[in-house]
Amino acid sequence: PSALARGSAAQANSQTFTDSTGENANAPDITSIAVSNDDSGLITFKVNISNRPSLTDDMFVAVYVDTDKNTSTGDPQAAGADYVLELDPGSVSLFKWNGSDYADAPSQTSVTFSYDSTGATIRAGAADLGGTKGLNFSVLTISGIGTDSSGNADFSKAAGDAAPDLGHGTYAYDVLTKLTLSAVSLTTTPKPAVAPVAETVVA
Repeated sequence: PSALARGSAAQANSQTFTDSTGENANAPDITSIAVSNDDSGLITFKVNISNRPSLTDDMFVAVYVDTDKNTSTGDPQAAGADYVLELDPGSVSLFKWNGSDYADAPSQTSVTFSYDSTGATIRAGAADLGGTKGLNFSVLTISGIGTDSSGNADFSKAAGDAAPDLGHGTYAYDVLTKLTLSAVSLTTTPKPAVAPVAETVVA
């Protein structure tokens, strides 16, 4: 018999990162971020927000992800982020840093979200994040976003919370997956028997 490696879909890895609280009473207050991934590489960011039981029209949540852990290759104003996951009311998008700005990522089929009374949950596959095996990340929440007379976003009355706090770097997370070996039967065709060669004796 032979054995083939097959990935299991069970959760393989999880870690919780805490943030300071109460910095700005007007901002969506991040208390912690729980990050996990399953064995297919689907990464889940659970952003716990203590004072926003629903995602209102004036809010957004952004997860900045440095997928190569190299601050020189991504957004210099976001600790080298190569991607950003942006959750707006009713939708989530994945953007990739192109050297000067963020543009739509070429693939984001794995990206989904949900929001409940405890905060936001955003999911993205490692394959859509450049095949990352380890990442640094930070989270930004903002509320109070308005619209100006030209229809553009107006941040003049906005309030935000960053995790980690500004000036405190980023969080680090390793994407760990597991391979499970399962036995697979292998059938082979029997080899034909070879008749022994007779030794001829000449008298």
